Amino acid sequence: MAKKKKKDGMWEMEFEDISSYSHSAPAAPRRPRPVGEDRSSYSWEERRPARPIRRPPPDWELPEWELQNRRRPPERGRTSSDRPRRPEPQGRRPSPNPKKRGKKPVRPGVRKAMMVFTVLFMTSVTILLAIFLLFKVSTIEVTGDGTEKYGMEEILRVSGCKTGENLVFLPAGSREEALKEQLPYIGEVEFIRHFPGTLEIRVTAAQVAACVSSGGSWLYVNGSGKILETQNTPENGILQILGLTPLDTEPGEYLRLEDSNAQAACNTILRTVAELEKTKEFTRVDISNLSDIRLVYQDRIEFQLGSALELDYKIELGCKALEKLKAGDRGVMDLSHADTTKRAVFTSGEIGAAPVQTPAQPEQGGAASPVSSSPGSGEGENGSSAGEPGDEPEPSENPRTEGIPDEVFTGGGE
Repeated sequence: MAKKKKKDGMWEMEFEDISSYSHSAPAAPRRPRPVGEDRSSYSWEERRPARPIRRPPPDWELPEWELQNRRRPPERGRTSSDRPRRPEPQGRRPSPNPKKRGKKPVRPGVRKAMMVFTVLFMTSVTILLAIFLLFKVSTIEVTGDGTEKYGMEEILRVSGCKTGENLVFLPAGSREEALKEQLPYIGEVEFIRHFPGTLEIRVTAAQVAACVSSGGSWLYVNGSGKILETQNTPENGILQILGLTPLDTEPGEYLRLEDSNAQAACNTILRTVAELEKTKEFTRVDISNLSDIRLVYQDRIEFQLGSALELDYKIELGCKALEKLKAGDRGVMDLSHADTTKRAVFTSGEIGAAPVQTPAQPEQGGAASPVSSSPGSGEGENGSSAGEPGDEPEPSENPRTEGIPDEVFTGGGE
């Protein structure tokens, strides 16, 4: 485009085509040229400031060494506080400092509760430390009649008790069960603590109550049915239980039978005989027929107990009736219906030959029976007296009855 001149007042400017300029080299600043002579002292720069030159962004990147210099930390000895800070704007006010809140006073009741809790906590800690540090087992004593069968060393080995253990937290329950299971002839075990450091193991021996026939061997059991040992022959003076089929034969286990009714009858007989302290006076009992259970006393008197109903009462009534008999009497004591009639009928004769006798019915207005007995020193279980009129027996119409009963013993009602 050709250059043009334009007159506008006192100024005369030249216009050029700026589209031909490139961004690589900036154009030289243009200066206005005065037109009149009286305005020659004025210049364009004094009238209007020059605009800043706009340069295009560079097409290259900063070198690596320049970037490292910019990332370099400040020199030592110069902190951030030495740098000039940017002044805060005039319109923004600094936030006021928060007021410091004072501690809220504690109420007297809360303070007292905290003191009590602190005292209790310190006391508990002191007691626990004393228990763990002071009460330790230093002496172990084994007492009781159970030491006759087993020595002290064997009892201590099975129990696992050692010196240096804590006396308070000693696991007594599990160790008592271990002694009873592994040493069958130990019936009762008690761990007694004598502070500050003595442990006493009191052992009570188990007593043999009967021996149970099991094939070709005999199982010796106590009053609770615990198997104590196994032998090939029965010992004299021990009650023999016949007609059972035991499932367990290991010492330390409890006697288990195939028939639950026979199991209950056997347990009742063992418990009752042991409570009456006559385990060595009864010689044998036959439980092969649960409707006709027979118990023999000193091989001369046979208790015909009948069914398994109220066996404990029948055995107790028969033992009380024995006190009214003579020392050499032999015969059969019929107790098969004692659970309903509360009577025991004794018939002289050989044992094992006489059948089950039916108790005689009392006569109305008859004479008193020659001999009467009941549990509780001549009185019934509820305090009723024995020997009522009309107790003399009369012949029974039962075809199984043979002979006349010699004596009838009456027990009180339940």
